Amino acid sequence: MKNDVIIYSHPRSGLHLLSLGLHGMAHNFNKTTTYEEIWGSQQLPSYNHFFAEITPTEADTQFDKHILLLRDYKTLASTSNFNDIQIDFNMLNGHPSGLDVTGYINQIYKFEDLKSSKMVVYFEDLVSDNNVFLEIANFIGFNYDLKKINFINLKKQIMKLYKSSGHLPSTKIVQSERRLKAIHADIKSRIHYQLYKKYLIRYNTQEKGEEKWANISMN
Repeated sequence: MKNDVIIYSHPRSGLHLLSLGLHGMAHNFNKTTTYEEIWGSQQLPSYNHFFAEITPTEADTQFDKHILLLRDYKTLASTSNFNDIQIDFNMLNGHPSGLDVTGYINQIYKFEDLKSSKMVVYFEDLVSDNNVFLEIANFIGFNYDLKKINFINLKKQIMKLYKSSGHLPSTKIVQSERRLKAIHADIKSRIHYQLYKKYLIRYNTQEKGEEKWANISMN
């Protein structure tokens, strides 16, 4: 899968949830499975944040299937890439926002330029609707046995692996309504209307209930 499929995402948009979820569907986790055995292996899709150091043309040449994983930019703006300890010791000017507006928008433009087979996945759907995993698996084209998949257990196992790797939940930042509206306006002003309508129109109003699973932000 690593050589055929790639996921593009902003950090803290559910990359671990999606990648490890697909692995669990295809291969099933067991008690001895470790994060180190899985992450970066040939059994997971490749990934890239913001199309870093790769052009759409190069991506088209290298991969057959492309997935853009999006999350509400207002939620990302209310999330820090630093944990509490890092902030306390290193961040003297308050909590840094986890939203990279330029990267967030550029990945949409570059994804739009791809010519190969592609699919857009939303973090909020990934959390709330298990059928999204099935749709992604069908898009990628790998076989799975639905009768053997227990999504509740699967997500618990993903969380266990995520934590065992040393990853920590991101820190929530309380943003004012005025600040969120300013971020929303900034995003809309920096992306073509047709692309906003195609990829982000669902975020024109505040998403609710996206943290139904474990109330944790995962990369």
